[in-house]
Amino acid sequence: MSTESIAGNSVAGLTPPAMRIVLKDLRDEGRYDQLLANAEEWCRSNPFDLEIGVLLAEAAHSLNNHMKSLQYFKRLVQFLPMNISMREHYCHHLVKTNRLEVSIQELRKILIIAPATVAHISNLAAIMRAIGDSIQAKKLYKRSAWADPTNPSQRWMAEKATTDEGVIGKLATESRKGLESPQFYRADQTRFFPRRIEDFDDIDAMLERDVFATFVPKSTLFRSNDTVIAFGSCFAGRIRKWLTEAGRLSRQIEVPEGLNNSFAIRQFFEWTLTGDQSTQDYWIDKNEDGSLVQRGVDEEREKFFEPMRNAGGFVLTYGLSEVWRDRRTGGVFWRGIPEARYMPDRHSFEVSTVEENVENIRRVIELVRTHCGDIPIILTLSPVPLTATMRENSIFASDCESKSILRVAIGQILREQRPSVYYWPAFEAVRWLGGHIEGRSFGEDNNPFHPSDRIVKRVIDLFVRSFFDPI
Repeated sequence: MSTESIAGNSVAGLTPPAMRIVLKDLRDEGRYDQLLANAEEWCRSNPFDLEIGVLLAEAAHSLNNHMKSLQYFKRLVQFLPMNISMREHYCHHLVKTNRLEVSIQELRKILIIAPATVAHISNLAAIMRAIGDSIQAKKLYKRSAWADPTNPSQRWMAEKATTDEGVIGKLATESRKGLESPQFYRADQTRFFPRRIEDFDDIDAMLERDVFATFVPKSTLFRSNDTVIAFGSCFAGRIRKWLTEAGRLSRQIEVPEGLNNSFAIRQFFEWTLTGDQSTQDYWIDKNEDGSLVQRGVDEEREKFFEPMRNAGGFVLTYGLSEVWRDRRTGGVFWRGIPEARYMPDRHSFEVSTVEENVENIRRVIELVRTHCGDIPIILTLSPVPLTATMRENSIFASDCESKSILRVAIGQILREQRPSVYYWPAFEAVRWLGGHIEGRSFGEDNNPFHPSDRIVKRVIDLFVRSFFDPI
């Protein structure tokens, strides 16, 4: 539909792709008033669309409509909490509407995301000065000069801030000693561990700012009716449960519980997508009643094949790197060896290597690309601790080593920057942040292996907001 044909006609019935084309044409023609009116009409009768929301906010900004800009950029910040540009615009319109206290909070969030951003430090200093907090303003001016010691205006403000107090400018003094800055070099992407105990009081802000920073995709990846299948450790079961309750699993399949290590997940994908049963002897799982079961009969494969071939994406949760291995063949068992089949001279309990786990994850990605296409693959590390170890090692040390190997392997995959491969740091949220917040991060239901719902629910809610289109 051309921009001429929409005059006098309702745009509410247009599909999101068609509406985006109309709005982009209006933007390119500089007709921001009509863009704003049409976008607002469309939004009143359609679910929120992120790209249209950006065009709407840009139009209000171009028209210097600060109140509407404030409204729209605030919503975009909620959907894209780690997007610096959106926060900058939101902060700009907070200042324009004289909401200085809120703008200070927003600038501080930006500085936590990107601590060495000189412009944001200077802006915060200026606002502090405007509200009469000269002490904080001077500290911030000095900080901006340290972050960019070659900038003469930042240096002048820092020196003025200290000479106003009747002392020699610290920066000028140290510069004469040959030190351009009183601190070590920090890259633009430097991120600091929270330094105040009270920073941990707001769990939601901490999760978005310090745990999931850099892992949130630039835009949502899944439509509301896409099939997302979660594989892996028992934590994957928690993910499936929450996604189902959130209305995000449009098709359920009975995923085996025994897929706890990267070997098992690889074997399952090779079997389901290619029919390879060469490792079937090791597919020993447990039924709900505790009895052992051999996975991999032909009729069972059919119930997995079509759902996986047509999946909209996969969530792969890796749980442990300690495995039972067959020395004779090199094969790895899904969970363990039936007692009646155990042979001391043939079977060994081992710690798999980083390289083995990297190779297993790579193989799964290759299988998905070959048989399912370029769909999103989200990797996660289960925060659930080891049930037991059979090594001469404490259970806590073994658990730490097991998780560390898997996290390093996942990190290697991420550094390879494979298209449509993501990481969701549920492990870091539960284990690392969980140790700093009030209350238990495990055992809310008196089971020490279960992460508390108050954390898991936040992790899943943020996952849904970040990866799925709104319903």
